[in-house]
Amino acid sequence: MRIIYKENEKSRLCEMFGIENCLIKEISCDADSRFTMKKEHRHTGFEIHMIVAGCQSYDFSGIEKRVDAGKMVVISPLTKHRTGAHLPETKKISLTFQANSQSPMLFGEFENGIIITEADSRLEGIASELSHEWKTRSAYSLEMADILASQMLILIMRRFGLVQKSEVQNEVDEDVRVHMAKQYIDDNIEQNLKVSDVASYCYMGEKQLTRLFKTYADETPGTYIQRKKCLRIEKLLTENISLGEISERMNFASEYHFNSFFKKYAGMPPGEYRKMLKKQK
Repeated sequence: MRIIYKENEKSRLCEMFGIENCLIKEISCDADSRFTMKKEHRHTGFEIHMIVAGCQSYDFSGIEKRVDAGKMVVISPLTKHRTGAHLPETKKISLTFQANSQSPMLFGEFENGIIITEADSRLEGIASELSHEWKTRSAYSLEMADILASQMLILIMRRFGLVQKSEVQNEVDEDVRVHMAKQYIDDNIEQNLKVSDVASYCYMGEKQLTRLFKTYADETPGTYIQRKKCLRIEKLLTENISLGEISERMNFASEYHFNSFFKKYAGMPPGEYRKMLKKQK
C-alpha cells in the first residue's frame, strides 16, 4: 500500500467540495495481502475503490460482490464490509473522505450501502500523476497534488450525476467570446478598427458577433468601438498633446474627420472640450 495523497491544512477540498480528511492510496492486492484488513469493519465517511487491474471481491454483511477492472465501488458511511478473494494482478485506488452537509457529492441510490459502476477511464492516469507528485515533492508538488485530487473528485461526481445545464454552459461560452472581442477592441482602439476586424479575431462572422453583443453587452460592436474611441480621445485631451497629434494617433484621415467624430459624441469640438476640462480644474 502506498499513500499518494493526504489532504493538508492548506487544501481547498473542503471549501470546494465540502469534504475533509481525504486520503488516496494505491493498493497492490497481492503484495499487500498480508496487511489487508480481512475483518469486517466500517468507516464514518465514504470509501471508494477503483479497480485498475484484475478483480476484487467484497463481502457486505454476507452479500458478496465482485468488482472487475474498470469499475469502482462506492461504500456509504457506516456500511460494514470486508475484502475477499482477488486475482494476483489486482491493483486498485482507494479514496476515503468525509462529506459535510454542503457537499455536492452525488452517488444516487445505494443498494445495501454500496454502488458499483463504471469508472472514468481518465482516473487511472490522474492517479499516476498524483503518485508521481506525492513521491517526488518537487516545486509546488503539494499544490499540484491538490489540483489532481480535485480532478479525481470532479470526475467521480460527474459519473454520478453532477452536471451543468447545457444552457448555462452555452451562455458562459458566448460570454467569453464577447469578452474576447471587447479585449481586442480595448487593446487596439487607436487603430482604424472595423467590426469585420473584430469578428475575424473571434473566428466568427459580423452578424454573429453583432447578435452576441446585443445579447450580452446590450449594444452593437460598432457602438462599443465608437464609445471606447471617444473615451480614449477624452483621456488624450487631458495630456500635453496637440489636436493634430491626437488625430494622427487615433488614425483619423484628417483633423476635420477627427473634429466631426468627436463633436457628434461630446456635442462640441475637441478643442472646446479641452478648454472646458481646463476650466474645471
